[in-house]
Amino acid sequence: MRKLFRLAGWVGLVGIATGTIVFFSIGSLNAPGTHSRVWIRSVTHAAIYTGIMTAVIMGVGNWVYTWLPLQSYRAVAGHVVGQAGATLVSFAVATGVNHVLFPDTFSLSGPVLFIVAGVAAGTAALWSSFAYMAEFFQRMQAAQSAAYDARLQVLRAQINPHFLFNAFNTVAALIRTRPKEAEAVVEDLSDLFRYTLHASEHDTARLTDELDAVRRYLAIEKARFQDRLQVDVQVDDGLRQMHMPSMTLQPLVENAVKHGVGQTTAPCEVSIQAHDLRDRWQLRVSDTGPGFDTTNPDVICSRGTGLSNVRERLSLFVGGHEALLIERQGVVITLPKRTTTASDFSDS
Repeated sequence: MRKLFRLAGWVGLVGIATGTIVFFSIGSLNAPGTHSRVWIRSVTHAAIYTGIMTAVIMGVGNWVYTWLPLQSYRAVAGHVVGQAGATLVSFAVATGVNHVLFPDTFSLSGPVLFIVAGVAAGTAALWSSFAYMAEFFQRMQAAQSAAYDARLQVLRAQINPHFLFNAFNTVAALIRTRPKEAEAVVEDLSDLFRYTLHASEHDTARLTDELDAVRRYLAIEKARFQDRLQVDVQVDDGLRQMHMPSMTLQPLVENAVKHGVGQTTAPCEVSIQAHDLRDRWQLRVSDTGPGFDTTNPDVICSRGTGLSNVRERLSLFVGGHEALLIERQGVVITLPKRTTTASDFSDS
């Protein structure tokens, strides 16, 4: 509100300044008296115009915003028309006041007054159209940013309980059967909680941080599945500083454990690979389990929360482009190379 109030004031001042310059440039040509007296009278008249017009324009701007919030193009047009109209009305009021206070020295013809009023109103309309459009687009961007953040928060809130629930079940089972391993699992789970807490407050994270969190998760699952779970990690060193949506790798690995290791009694290898593709990089999470029955991402993502949320978060990260590919034995995501962002973190 304060910003729009100041904006209305600036719009009024621009219109006033332009109109008064034209007004007194014309008026001083035939004004009686010495040059210095003409300018003294001009400054006095200008002060009256400025005071009255600024008060009226800012008041009208405040009133228009009360009834017409700046939330659409139609609202922008309403504000522009309101400012131009307020300029004309306040100009007429200020002219009348000058005539009453200085009847002998303030005398300009009707055509001149119309010209000056038109210049002032036109300038105010032109200036306000640019100013209010700029303010409108800033508000749109702020709203989109807020919606984006809220959407990410919802997605993260859906992902986090999913893997934490499974981790707690693992710890509960180990406490009764293998207490020493349970202690190690609790430590890994504590670190995993810490990472999750940080990740929930940031949009992106480095690949190396995601890998470290996944290592802790796999250690917990390793205690559960023993030799049935085998892990292979192949990541190009130059890609470890690349950024990706936080808590994205975790659901992919969990999906491989659940539908790979969990669906077979034979040993199953979960593989994590990251490769450089020049201007982009690729991350593949696969397993040697039964595999998917289809490679249609729409079908696969419709079956559960984990992959569907990952797909949506990746879409936000890459600007709507499809970044997730389903293979028979796993999932591949392709991301742009980003090494720094304004909302990332380093887990330490």
